[in-house]
Amino acid sequence: LIGHRNEIYELSISPIYYQILLSSSKDCTVRLWNIENAEQLVIFGGPDSHLAEVLSIDWHSSGKLFVSSGVDSSVKLYSITPKMEELIKKSIINKEKVIPLIKNYPYYSSTDIHDNYVDCVRFNGNFIISKSVEGVIKEWLPMFNKEGQYFYLINTYIYSTKEKIYNIKFSFDSTEN
Repeated sequence: LIGHRNEIYELSISPIYYQILLSSSKDCTVRLWNIENAEQLVIFGGPDSHLAEVLSIDWHSSGKLFVSSGVDSSVKLYSITPKMEELIKKSIINKEKVIPLIKNYPYYSSTDIHDNYVDCVRFNGNFIISKSVEGVIKEWLPMFNKEGQYFYLINTYIYSTKEKIYNIKFSFDSTEN
């Protein structure tokens, strides 16, 4: 798969299309691919996306959303729009060549959840669990109202460490355990 301009940090297969892959990179982007025909379908990047390396990604079980996090201490939520869904289906069913879309705007974005690099982020149902390198894991829910977006903190887990711990990942099985 040719497209990223730097190291790849994480890969994640769509829960509804086995041919569809997300990749996150040091080049500050997340990319959506059809791995059967090596087609790049969508580039999630730009001035309103991550401003530094994207360290972690995860699909929501619906396959309609994914979450990303990175060195810029942000966590971003992107939706798979109807236009993207159409592009995915064209790529899978018709095996058509497509021109990749560029998506700049996440559905949700916050730099207030953690104070440092967020190097692991996962869905747990509709909740998000994220880990920063300062030894903090938070379970939270993105929220929206008239004033804007915020998050509802469910739990915070702090593990003691004298050093920053990088690149420790966690995961959930298909039953979200």
